[in-house]
Amino acid sequence: MKKILFVGAEVMPFAATGGLGDVMGSLPSAIARADAETDVRVVMPLYGAIGEEWRAQMEEVATFELWLSWRRLYCGVKCIKRDNIKYYFVDNEYYFKREGLY
Repeated sequence: MKKILFVGAEVMPFAATGGLGDVMGSLPSAIARADAETDVRVVMPLYGAIGEEWRAQMEEVATFELWLSWRRLYCGVKCIKRDNIKYYFVDNEYYFKREGLY
C-alpha cells in the first residue's frame, strides 16, 4: 500500500488564503480518487479561523506537552476523515489561536 502525507499551512475547505490552500485541498482528493489503495493524509495547523462546523467533527487523537526553549507548551492533534482522507490538525493556542492564517 502506498502512503502519502501532505503537510501545509493551509488546506481548503478548512482554511485558505490562496493557491497553496487550493492545491492542498484538491491534490490529495485527486490522488485518493485515482487510487483507492493509497493511504492519503493531510496535516495542517488548527487555526482560530477554522470554523465551528469543522471543529464539531474533529476527534481528539493525542494531547501532550512539549518543551520549546524555556516554555512548556500544550500540543493537541485532532482528526477528521473526509472522502477517504484523514486530515490532522495540530492544536497549539500559543502559535495558532488567531483570526488570520499568517
